[in-house]
Amino acid sequence: MNYREETPEVFYSTLTSPVFGQKERAFLIEKANKNPRRRARICFHEHADAEFHEMFILHYRDAYVRPHSHRGKPESIHVIEGNIDLVLFTEAGQIEKVVSLSNHSTNTSYCRMREQKIHMLRIQSEFAIFHESTRGPFVSTDTVFPHWAPEEHQQPEVSEFLSKIDLELST
Repeated sequence: MNYREETPEVFYSTLTSPVFGQKERAFLIEKANKNPRRRARICFHEHADAEFHEMFILHYRDAYVRPHSHRGKPESIHVIEGNIDLVLFTEAGQIEKVVSLSNHSTNTSYCRMREQKIHMLRIQSEFAIFHESTRGPFVSTDTVFPHWAPEEHQQPEVSEFLSKIDLELST
């Protein structure tokens, strides 16, 4: 295919004018299925230092992305397939707002967050594919994790945290 593998879950398109369609969807499903973190992305920007980042991302329902915010970087999410709850938090870790996003024509499918907004995604379908855009370059220290959000490797804490979030989302 026309991808350069950065990591087992991050791929860069090598095409001059990349497109997203059924072949790219199948590629994301295949790669996310093989990835222990249950997610994969195709970057349409050329490299991590690019000024503008565009990615097509697939997360399975059981993928955990620690709540986080981005210094100096607004972010937009547009759902292509599936159902996602975009959970926005206060600095103290309370749920401030939930934006339900889906690709159904009668629902909200897009949200833009201002910089420094703590957020996470809860996938409500088997998997979801979304288009994410943000300002580059990618600098890992620009991603800020609140102290109250467990790290991925803290499995018992992650399970407890997600159960609490899911309970709040269901009420």
